[in-house]
Amino acid sequence: MTQVFQEQGVEGLYNGIQAYQVLCLKPAIQYTVYEYCKELVLLGRPGEENLGSAEVFLLGMVARAVST
Repeated sequence: MTQVFQEQGVEGLYNGIQAYQVLCLKPAIQYTVYEYCKELVLLGRPGEENLGSAEVFLLGMVARAVST
């Protein structure tokens, strides 16, 4: 283990580290896309601050598809 760490660093201890790093980005991308889309929808409706349940579901679905 010490030899692997010295030769390859932390990444050498776990072969799936790169996949894990990419998968950690998925929730961040999903949240960002959702919030951006939500702001776009609400910009078209002055005075409203909330979305309906169907709109929330559809925006969540779009954000999930983009992040995946």
